[in-house]
Amino acid sequence: MGTLKKRALIFGSAPVQNWSFIAQYHRPGDLIICADGGRNAAQQLGFVPDWYVGDSDSGGYDKGCPSDLLPSEKDVTDLDMAVSRALREGCNELVLCGCTGGRQDHHFSAIGQLERIYHAGVDGVIVDEQNEIRLLTPGETEVPSEPPYHYFGLIPLDRQLTGVTITGAKYEVSGIDLDRWSSLGVSNELVPGRRCVVKVAHGVGLLIRSN
Repeated sequence: MGTLKKRALIFGSAPVQNWSFIAQYHRPGDLIICADGGRNAAQQLGFVPDWYVGDSDSGGYDKGCPSDLLPSEKDVTDLDMAVSRALREGCNELVLCGCTGGRQDHHFSAIGQLERIYHAGVDGVIVDEQNEIRLLTPGETEVPSEPPYHYFGLIPLDRQLTGVTITGAKYEVSGIDLDRWSSLGVSNELVPGRRCVVKVAHGVGLLIRSN
C-alpha cells in the first residue's frame, strides 16, 4: 500500500469568476490554508479554514482559526508564507488556487512557488478556471488524463529544454530541444486510450494543461 499523502488546498486572493473547477481537486481531509483574501473565497465555497496566513490588506482576517499574522510591509507574499505553513504542517502535496490572473507580478511569483515546492520534495500544482500548471523537471513525466483538459503545452523556463521526447500525444517528438519561450511546445493534445509521457534530458519548464 502506498503512503497516504497529506494535502493542502491553498487559496490565494486573485479574482476568480467561476470556482466550479475546484470540485475536481478538493479531497476530504485536505488542509485548508488561506492566504489573506483567499479566506473569503474559501468560506463562500463552504470550506472551513484550518489556517489563515496574511496581513489582512485584502480583507481576509476575521479570527476564528489558527493564524500566521504578517506585517503589511514584508519581503515575501502572503502566498509564499501560506506555502511555508503547508510545508511546516508536513503536507507533501500542495494545490494552489486563486493565485493566477489579477496582478501579473503576483501571478508569476505564484508560478515560481512550484520550483520551491519541488525542491522541498513535495508535489505542487496551480489550478484555475482554465489551466493546471505543474513544474516539468528532467526525467520522465506522465501527462495526467484526469481531470480532463483539451490541450497541454511545454514552456521552458531554462534557456533550453534538451532531449525532449513526447509519446502518446497527437504531436510526438523525439530528442528535440526547446528554446526558452519557444511556441513549439504549445497546443499539443492527448490521444484517448494512450498513456502520454514527456521525457526531458536537461532543463526545467512548465507542463500546462488547459481548456
